Amino acid sequence: MADSRSAARTTSDPRFWRDLPGAGASANSAWERTRKYFHHLNKVTRVDNHGGMSDTIRPRKLAHIVLRTARFEEVVQWWSTVLGAEPRHESPFLTFLTYDDEHHRLAVLNNPHLADNDRMSAGLEHVAFTYDTLDDLLATYLRLKHLGITPVLPIHHGMTMSLYYADPDGTQCELQVDVMDEATAAAFMASDVFAANPLGVPIDPDDLVLRRNAGESLDALTEYVPI
Repeated sequence: MADSRSAARTTSDPRFWRDLPGAGASANSAWERTRKYFHHLNKVTRVDNHGGMSDTIRPRKLAHIVLRTARFEEVVQWWSTVLGAEPRHESPFLTFLTYDDEHHRLAVLNNPHLADNDRMSAGLEHVAFTYDTLDDLLATYLRLKHLGITPVLPIHHGMTMSLYYADPDGTQCELQVDVMDEATAAAFMASDVFAANPLGVPIDPDDLVLRRNAGESLDALTEYVPI
């Protein structure tokens, strides 16, 4: 049975470490206390994010992704351009990029001996980045189009409108905007409409730009029409 004192405290509370079973006078080193903590971890009952009891400690956020490439400079430049990211550290071996308050959101690792990505083997399909508004997404589309970077797949998923791009290695990057609130999106994804077509319907970003410039409302532009 879990020690109720430990169960009621977090690892940032010094008393948590002091009260661990077996953490007496002989457990003086930080390593020994850490080892005992992980040994004891499965015995500690915790409250999950939904108010229920759980033994699983969930991550607070998705922090970053790391890519490996033989086209190092080209890939770093592509992701910097697409995301509007800036380097936090640069070397011939590794570059860290960020576009917000995180110390790095993307890292690119240089390995000139890598084979090309043929997309016929298991691996990551794509990563996605969310914009605040459809106007922001369309402005980004126009900026990248002017630089010769165009989406390989523009699609309306129902809960998001998305533009998929491919970097020089073929790694796909989804730029999206949410067009439903969280509750509506959850209900939509549980619906028969979504089950019949979980991928979505094609969209034309140039047409969206023209319609928006003509004054059409965001509600009209983001309406999902199943096919």
